[in-house]
Amino acid sequence: MATFLTEALAHTNARPKGVTIQSAAWDAVGETADVGYAAQGEQTPTLSASYRDDSFGWAAGTLIDVWSYKNSTTVGQEQYLTTGLCNTTGTSAASTEAVTMCYIDAGDQATNSLGNTAPSVAQQVASKTYDYVAWTAAAATSYDDDVHTGVADTSTIAISGAYDANDVQVTSDIDPQALTVGNSSTVPFGTDITISLQAEYNNTLVDANTAHELVPCTLRHQRSVTLSGNTAVYAHGTAIVDTTSNLYTDATGAASFTITSPSELSTTVANDTVTDTVTVTCAAGVNDGAATQTGVDAADWTVAPATGTNAGAQVAAVKYFTFKDTTDAHSSGALAQSSYYGTASSSGVTRTATYTAYDQYGDPWAGAAVTLTSTGSLVANPTATLNGEVFSTVATHGLVVGDDLVVTDLSGCTLAPTDGGTAVALGDTLTVLYATTSTTFALTDAGGATVITPSNSGCADSLTDGLGLSTTSFAAVSRTTGSAGTASVTWSDTEDTSGVDTIWANVSGIAEHSSEYYRTLNSTSVANTTAFTTTATNTVDDWTVFDSTDAALGDQGASEMGAWIEYWDNDNNVLVVGVAHGEALEGSQQKHYLEYAYDDNDQFTYAGTASAGSTAAGTATKLSTWEYYLNIGQNNAVDNWAGSGATQGGPVHVDYAPTAAGFSVFILG
Repeated sequence: MATFLTEALAHTNARPKGVTIQSAAWDAVGETADVGYAAQGEQTPTLSASYRDDSFGWAAGTLIDVWSYKNSTTVGQEQYLTTGLCNTTGTSAASTEAVTMCYIDAGDQATNSLGNTAPSVAQQVASKTYDYVAWTAAAATSYDDDVHTGVADTSTIAISGAYDANDVQVTSDIDPQALTVGNSSTVPFGTDITISLQAEYNNTLVDANTAHELVPCTLRHQRSVTLSGNTAVYAHGTAIVDTTSNLYTDATGAASFTITSPSELSTTVANDTVTDTVTVTCAAGVNDGAATQTGVDAADWTVAPATGTNAGAQVAAVKYFTFKDTTDAHSSGALAQSSYYGTASSSGVTRTATYTAYDQYGDPWAGAAVTLTSTGSLVANPTATLNGEVFSTVATHGLVVGDDLVVTDLSGCTLAPTDGGTAVALGDTLTVLYATTSTTFALTDAGGATVITPSNSGCADSLTDGLGLSTTSFAAVSRTTGSAGTASVTWSDTEDTSGVDTIWANVSGIAEHSSEYYRTLNSTSVANTTAFTTTATNTVDDWTVFDSTDAALGDQGASEMGAWIEYWDNDNNVLVVGVAHGEALEGSQQKHYLEYAYDDNDQFTYAGTASAGSTAAGTATKLSTWEYYLNIGQNNAVDNWAGSGATQGGPVHVDYAPTAAGFSVFILG
């Protein structure tokens, strides 16, 4: 009822006692604001400020001061000072007719014979909220929020804007695990499909949904019988549906369309296949921005500009849905871990890896036999000398007697048992015979009886890149998926050196799956001053890359510092950073993994650079903008270096303070 009365009175000259301020509703391209206090895109509000006397009569000649405030959470940009006076250095701005903001001047706009004024204000920035304040008092009075707010002579409204859409995200509600080959997903007969559209706004700093109403799109739905189980009704390849529907986004920027499943043509299993083609095309300047990512239903559409960079053209989003009646069969899987990083500890870290099997329709599959294994890395590859049994590492190896190691790279060296047996080959398993110190050890064959030594004359030289060896955090296990389609292994990871532990899931006839876990050298909550082997002074809590143009391990020189983002835990605001240092050759470089937590209290910079180990220019910013640039190049499946490309978000410098009382500094390239 209150809303109804407000809207009704807005069309009359009736006003409450005192000062009121109102905004006219927009009606552009069918976009109408709700009670006049919402805007679409960059709009200039049409305002009316009025004054009524104690008897609610029109009062002509009343001076009214009007100003706006663009809402901000930035320190120093508050609307009012602690004294209650207006913050004239913030984001507030006087109306065109006001002589002095927040001050009653003789030259301020006065009400006309109907008791109204029409103040003029600047255009709003899209997707921002503005407060508009109208106020009257005796001449030469300054506005004091502690005194004047909430009284009849002051009136405030807020106008919130929404971004204009330059992108539309297109999704479907099919099972995200349904078998997808190319741009075609398998769907069982009897499953209706809902296609959803969501208007978005994209630019260099924003990628978000927007409540842009009445964005026009067309959806073309084509259906053909690919394989007919009843050719008397439909021959193979017969087109049976070709319709085009007009869709318009609602007040939330959303629209949807439901496709009804076709009927099977015969009762014989695997005898019918019907293919639906869905093509979505929106207005010029609005593109489908769905990216292509395996296993994400929203990302199964063909590639189109992801950030509205081609907003002047129409781009169609096309998707194929293949309806089948084939018997359920194990077709795909997924591998997940209970955690993907953690501080290395000899006391043990409890970890779980779970494989989930799916049939072609995305339903869990029971009875799949899966083998789960672990492959870990050492901090650095060991080296050895001709005919010597002792292998050495430049950093703590973390090995103990009896550990099994798998040979991953011989580096051109011949390793042979001392009893003259068959030379070691790639993939062979060796066992630690003894570990004299934290950086030296000896190896035997898998049986543990014969010592392994380098035997070719050039072995010492060719081993300068190190012998590639992998560790295991648990012995291989075989499991069978249950009714939920899952099979798991839980173990205590007692490896106490930093490195990568890759978990593998192997099922006969199904693509192999892997998932990485990063054992970190540090904890986010404890200071760590461990020094790295670099010419410049670098520690876990304070380091700078040698050259921000480096984009790979091979770019590193001896005693230089290189770094990349290995994993971003966006939900918990944690970065896992890989660092390499010590040697020029990749195999001999020491590689550690470090974890850092961050929050709003820290200092952030993007587009930073470093040369010869010293940081240079960059752009200081707030957390949300920094995360945007971090997100541009970040992919947890790919190492993200600062030198990978322009503003790729790779790490350049970290100065870390783990305590709540301090603040950290993070600079991205």
